[in-house]
Amino acid sequence: MKEELEIEIDVEEIRAPSTVAGGAAACVLPPQFARVTDAIGHDRLRNLVTQIYFRQIKALGTLEVVERILTDKGAADAARPFGVLRRQCADLLAYLGNVMESADFLDEDVRDALDGMRFVISHEMAKVFRVDFNSPASAPQTRAGLTRSWGLMNNCLQQTAIALAQAFDPAACGEQLFADYQSKVENSLALYRDLNALLGKVERARNSNGILLKHSLIRHVELFRDETMHFLMYRDWAEFQSFVEKLKGAFEEVEGFDGVLNEFALYLDTLIHHVSMREVLRRGGAAVAQEDGALPLRADAPRAGQPAG
Repeated sequence: MKEELEIEIDVEEIRAPSTVAGGAAACVLPPQFARVTDAIGHDRLRNLVTQIYFRQIKALGTLEVVERILTDKGAADAARPFGVLRRQCADLLAYLGNVMESADFLDEDVRDALDGMRFVISHEMAKVFRVDFNSPASAPQTRAGLTRSWGLMNNCLQQTAIALAQAFDPAACGEQLFADYQSKVENSLALYRDLNALLGKVERARNSNGILLKHSLIRHVELFRDETMHFLMYRDWAEFQSFVEKLKGAFEEVEGFDGVLNEFALYLDTLIHHVSMREVLRRGGAAVAQEDGALPLRADAPRAGQPAG
């Protein structure tokens, strides 16, 4: 009951002033986020970013409650806080939409960062909240399914918060904002393994004349999109999704499929290179990879436009 009361208080607080110009004084941020906003010299822009972070932190707080419930109780008790999370994220999206329409003082980099946030959050909400967890007509949610939904939204909100900080300080990183960011090593290793496995499937499909292997590849690409894509940097999500649609369309048209496969192989090779260069992997991933038999981290994958080995 105490957790439910805390969530309800959060919902009321999140409905703080939603105008672009007012209400910053009511939004007290944790010190690591306050350091980001305090460094912004433009008053209206500082207030805007404070309002966004205020909403994100509230939603992340609800996710902490969800995590405790899933750990200690199970799926049935987690449905209601997921409903709260949905309203909080919808409020954040509405605020971002208002900002994009009315804030005429944004430079291109900040506007791009905010537009990216809006895309990522709406994309993940569409996946997580396609079912109304609180509706009696909905099928009961499993603990595994809700845990995956928790991970999607937690990763989404953290990544977008980091990206927003980097719009003002390119050196900003996850470790500065989130105490649990070191757990990203495991996520990055999983992403690295899955990208390599997907590239292997692409290469086998390129070297095969059989239709079944190519059809199987389409299913694996869709599975990666649904299960692992959220571990990529959010700026890569739209491009990966576009490749999924291009592959599906080319498979139906037959003639252009091999060309799209070649293009996708180059793209995956570049992604693998970028993931292998992540700070969390360069500092701690190699040792973990050796312990559990993961593929060695590559530092020599070609950049986009270069031959794929």
